[in-house]
Amino acid sequence: FAEQPPAWSDFCTQPYAVVCGTNTEESSLRTARIKQIEERLEKPALEATYQFLYGDGPMPANFDKIEIQGITPKARRVRATKIFLTELRRQLGDYLNENGVPMDFNIPQIKQSLVIAIQNTSELSADYQSKMIESVENTKVISIAEVPQEFVENSSQDVIQLYRGCSRNMFMDNAFATTIKKQKVIMICPGEIIGSVEFAKSEGLPQNFAIGPLIMTIGHELSHHFDFRFFPNAYLDVLQGLDAVRSSFKDQQHLEKYMSEITADIWGIKAFAVATKHLANHPYRTILARGGFNDLCGARDDGEHPNGLFRIGYLAPKYLCF
Repeated sequence: FAEQPPAWSDFCTQPYAVVCGTNTEESSLRTARIKQIEERLEKPALEATYQFLYGDGPMPANFDKIEIQGITPKARRVRATKIFLTELRRQLGDYLNENGVPMDFNIPQIKQSLVIAIQNTSELSADYQSKMIESVENTKVISIAEVPQEFVENSSQDVIQLYRGCSRNMFMDNAFATTIKKQKVIMICPGEIIGSVEFAKSEGLPQNFAIGPLIMTIGHELSHHFDFRFFPNAYLDVLQGLDAVRSSFKDQQHLEKYMSEITADIWGIKAFAVATKHLANHPYRTILARGGFNDLCGARDDGEHPNGLFRIGYLAPKYLCF
């Protein structure tokens, strides 16, 4: 390690400072490194798409994905998008192999951690637990890296939804929950994956911890399929508990508007707690927590998502440090 990581006790007593007060120089270097990696992975995908659209010849420097989305007719645009995603899938798969990351991102283990967290939540009725566990088990987790080839080749609507959900630059640091043809799905964008791997590398973590920072993200998105919107009565105690910290919110009169994100945060944190319990007070656990919460530093209250200070400073110690 470049410097001694904060102890787990430090994280539990001052989580926001530990997560957000880290080395900004290293963070800037990591951001620049990620940008270079994204450009390297993207270039072959753009070249393959350009060749399909315009034939052989050098690709202009200004050719990008935004141009692809303006192509007509629609069938040609969809085909071009599929070609782009197919090659990007191959490049990202190679990147994961180089870094020793399993193509399934340890999803079965993360799902099991969330299931255990649900089972350990004694205030939930057996009926709620059963429905939530069923939701976890039946939700598909999809990323471009491991998405089946037939998904890319045959399902235009699904491919376009994945492409748009990760934004036009495709490398958005994001994951999201959705439903496709009645199938519960969460999608993980390439930027989210690369960010997790490069954070772990920059912190000196072993390869088997490369996906660790994604545990909270995946747990959060999985639980969006059974959050406050679907089972409001299961979370009444959480909603009532917000009265004591009402001043933390911009819209103090409508705290229920925040509950979808708050309940998803809680489950993501609980899944992380289960998955990392074996680390106890090891510095690796502190580093993984920093990686999991890092994107929330400086986040503002938008009337639906609470600000980062609340999500890290209040929720983390309440549901992780016990």
